[in-house]
Amino acid sequence: MQRSLQALHDAGISPETILSFTLAEPETLPVSIPPATTALILTSPLGCPSLEGKPEITTLPVFAVGPTTADAARALGANVVLIGSDNGHTMAQDILQQETLLHTFAHLHGDHAGMEWHSLLTEAGHTVFPLPAYHTHHIETLPADVTQTLAEKGFPAFTLLFSAGSARHLANLLKQANIPLSGTALCLSEAVATEAIQHWPHVRIATRPSLEGVITLLEETQQQETPS
Repeated sequence: MQRSLQALHDAGISPETILSFTLAEPETLPVSIPPATTALILTSPLGCPSLEGKPEITTLPVFAVGPTTADAARALGANVVLIGSDNGHTMAQDILQQETLLHTFAHLHGDHAGMEWHSLLTEAGHTVFPLPAYHTHHIETLPADVTQTLAEKGFPAFTLLFSAGSARHLANLLKQANIPLSGTALCLSEAVATEAIQHWPHVRIATRPSLEGVITLLEETQQQETPS
């Protein structure tokens, strides 16, 4: 959250125009990397804390789903050998295109991670061990200050969405509070947009699936919607 707010500030977005709050808090889980593991797969930066202090984070190659996850892994000393372009499915396709060796992967994931793409790797001869690395505790209701702000100022013109799960959960919280969704959802990827389009009237997708890509989309959308 702090990194996102700092990036928005650096982009010149006024803090007064930002309504931010935490939808969920991750709880890091202990993990034991199987001895046969030859590479790690990370599909969220939230999987990194469970690897802190473990030798595998520096001795095994790391395949990261995107730039943010790669940066979090590198901060622990990881050798990131591949950065995916969108989600687990497209990352698996990237692995199949670029890797000539067969790996035994340990995939560190959360409790809402999709893992159907594992079959792409296993059918090609790889092995994948799914390892729960964090559990997500979602908030059950919107904070009172958030509902008050929405009541006073109306729904924001833009909602930045970085995962399908957060899009779904936010939409449910808003409906629970009888707050109609409006404006444009700016989405990290097509997977996020697939969920967002079920709730928001307008949806746009970042060209680059990264925090910076979403902020660039925000800047472009603001310029397009500002009267000349």
